[in-house]
Amino acid sequence: MSKYSVGDTVKVTGIHAEVISHQGKIAKITEIKRTSEDSCDDHYFLKGVGGYFHDDEIELVEKEKSSVGYFETKATELGKLVDTKQNAYGDSFSKAFDLMKIYLQNYKNEADNTYTIPESLLQHILLQVRIIDKQNRIFSNPDGDLMQENPYADVGGYSLLGMKMCERNS
Repeated sequence: MSKYSVGDTVKVTGIHAEVISHQGKIAKITEIKRTSEDSCDDHYFLKGVGGYFHDDEIELVEKEKSSVGYFETKATELGKLVDTKQNAYGDSFSKAFDLMKIYLQNYKNEADNTYTIPESLLQHILLQVRIIDKQNRIFSNPDGDLMQENPYADVGGYSLLGMKMCERNS
């Protein structure tokens, strides 16, 4: 992560020979170059001064105020979480859909390609989809859950919820 951001206003403070002539100048950062993904060696391009500077050659004068709103920030965070889980577990959504079509074959109306599902089955469908999701985690990662969760504990929890549901319905 870069120490400074594009749009930040900084002052040149470096005393190296190649930047001494710019010492004291104030400018906005317009570009950040990273030498490699693993490196923390950022180079900041300063508009008006011209040239790239290391973070030890500049100091912050004013932080750029973010124009990113609350919902955009939350959506980005959520997108990263979904990407992480998709990479860790695979596409459980599509697999659950395929399995539910198999499980619900008896309720399919061939004439119009719809399903007639009894209300009593709805609660079971909700629990089963969650259990299928946990089963996908097990099959996708047989050597251990990549998010350090225990899918068997989750399946056990859903089973307990299902047991209580069945007792209420009897």
